[in-house]
Amino acid sequence: MSAKGAYLYGVVVAGDLGSEALADQPSVDGGHAVRVVSYGRVAAILSDVSLDEFDEATLPARLNDIEWLERSARAHEGVLERALDAGGVVPFRLCTVYRSEEALGQFVVEREAELLRVLDRVAGRVELGVKGLVARDEPEADTDTQSGTGLAYMQERQRRQADARQRAQLIRTCADLANARFKESAIAAAMMAVRPPDDNAEEAMFLNAAYLVRADDDAVVHEAAALTADYAGQGIRFEVTGPWPAFNFVPPEVAS
Repeated sequence: MSAKGAYLYGVVVAGDLGSEALADQPSVDGGHAVRVVSYGRVAAILSDVSLDEFDEATLPARLNDIEWLERSARAHEGVLERALDAGGVVPFRLCTVYRSEEALGQFVVEREAELLRVLDRVAGRVELGVKGLVARDEPEADTDTQSGTGLAYMQERQRRQADARQRAQLIRTCADLANARFKESAIAAAMMAVRPPDDNAEEAMFLNAAYLVRADDDAVVHEAAALTADYAGQGIRFEVTGPWPAFNFVPPEVAS
């Protein structure tokens, strides 16, 4: 029989969430119930997992299995989103596994004060992700240098360079303006790396940010829609995702 470990999804204030609220929620392995266990003033959202599947030694291979990773990530996020309905939750990263429930409980007890501070910060608040996207320009046909003069070629090249600089400046200005407007409506903001587009992608990302907002505040959503309308003629739009648990507003040293 495989040894069991304890998989930690997140923590909540004790009493805010009961196991019954998660009774029908799939766990990361699909075979063990998700439950809520209180340790003093903090409660852990956890489920048992087989260490044959989730042991530290076997996880690297599992994480390279795209189907397994997507299935586990969906279940992990599903548990946290359900918990978010009950109030603030400190989310833990995917595949946070302890070798026993006792070890998990010891961690929660030792970090109780830090966890409560974060829970107080995120109570009644959610994270919204915002991406700024711009349509990629179609490549222009090269100037025919055989039929044109050297001067015409240089002038065309300078024009293209000037257009590219102007376009880049517009995008930088748009990103700065958008971030400033979103931050006015947010409690906190976090900037993430902008991912380069795939070769065949029709859009490129120029803003990748997260904003901590009150759960009942949709100002960021309205601002994103307004900016999309303002810049529609430039091929620029803003995409809002969430609400999510506050992944980007939990100090790494707390949720680790």
